[in-house]
Parts: sequence; structure tokens; C-alpha cells
Amino acid sequence: MVSRLTVCLALLAVSLLLFSSNVRASGLAEGLEEPLNEQESKTALERLKELQQDLDSFSARAMQTKRLSMLSEEINTEGHVLLKRPNFMRWETVIPERIIATADGKSMIIYHVDLKRARRLDLSTDFSARHTMRFFSSVMASSFDGFSKDFRLSVYKSPGSIVVDLKPKSSMWARYLGGMTIWFDTDSGVPSKFVVDWKKRGEIETVFDNIKVNPVVEGGAFDAKLPDYVVVIEPDLADDFDEME
Repeated sequence: MVSRLTVCLALLAVSLLLFSSNVRASGLAEGLEEPLNEQESKTALERLKELQQDLDSFSARAMQTKRLSMLSEEINTEGHVLLKRPNFMRWETVIPERIIATADGKSMIIYHVDLKRARRLDLSTDFSARHTMRFFSSVMASSFDGFSKDFRLSVYKSPGSIVVDLKPKSSMWARYLGGMTIWFDTDSGVPSKFVVDWKKRGEIETVFDNIKVNPVVEGGAFDAKLPDYVVVIEPDLADDFDEME
């Protein structure tokens, strides 16, 4: 059975409950130079805020790599993501399995197409779903104040990117999470890459490309549109769903 905290960490790792796995350790900020000093960091974050002032939504191809301790080969997933402020999301994977995760501002639904089942999470009451959307809203607004209680923030520069590295300082997060690094494109301010360090268990890397800023969003884009035959696990049955995974 997957614990609530593990589910939350998986979501913040941008895996969105699409898959769960144990992964092999790897360095988070490899290849980055020394972090910027306090004033340089402040200037870089202010620049991100300026770039994101008019950022309401973005779409991208999403590719994720997971290196698993129990498998000899890494797992690669590919799909498409659409994010819109403040709590709207559509993330669809097509390789290796078709899974659609949607958030319509009130609830999140994770639909396993081939399995013909889905899980519904209430954004107002479910810890993992609420913090996942909070995370996406924060990175789309370069608002890291809410993370300061639990994470130490360092800022780096790399070619074409402003890089924000978050290291846990709270004991709860530090038990499971080594840190998370986010690359922001210096032209658009859109996050283009996430790397999440699961300490001894490894890392998950997510890359966005073919990014479109403020695309035309069709009506119903964030609706799950589940067929009648799909079994939907409601929030009060979430533990039963976890046992089925």
C-alpha cells in the first residue's frame, strides 16, 4: 500500500501518480557552477517574475526518465502537458501506457485508460493533490515563499536557463527527498526541466520541449470525460485503490 506521504512526494516529483517506483541515487545539480550570491539570486528571481507576469498557461511535450533500482534499464515516458493558472492541468502520457491526469480547479482525476479505472482526488481536502497544484502554480509565478519553511533555496545560472535548487530543511521532507532542481527558460520564464533527487532511491527527471506560451485552450480541456464503463475510485476509497496498484 502506498502511504499518503509517498504519494505526495511522487506528485511533487512530477510523476503525478502515473507510476510509482524505487529509483537509484544520482547527483541533482551536476554541471552547475557555484550558486549566485544573495543579490544576484534576488535579481534572477525578479527577472523570472517579470517574464512570468503575462504567463497564464503553457503546453509542452513532456518526457520523463526514471532510473529504477530494481530494474537494469531506465523507464522513459512521453506525453503532453497543459498547465493553466491557478489549478488547471491536463497531463497525458502515451508511452509506455496511456494515462490521463486532469485537474479542473476543484478535483484531480488520474485515469488509467487501459485498466479502465480512475482515481478522483479533491483539491480542497487531499494533501497530495493540493500540494501538487500548489507546486505548479508556484513555479509558474516564481513564487517560492511558500517553500521557505521546509526548503533551502539556491539559484544558479546555466546557458539559457535560470536554475532554482530546493533542498529540504524540514525533517519530514529530508527523510525521503534529497532535493529538487528546476530549470526556467530565460526567454519565456517557463519551467523546462525538473530533476527530483530521492536520496538513496534515486532521481526522476522531467523535460518539457515544444513549449507554447498561453496557447488557445479549448473548452473542456481540463475535464476528465470518462466513459461510462470506467470504475472511479472516490476519495474515501483511496486506500483501496492504493492496494490495487
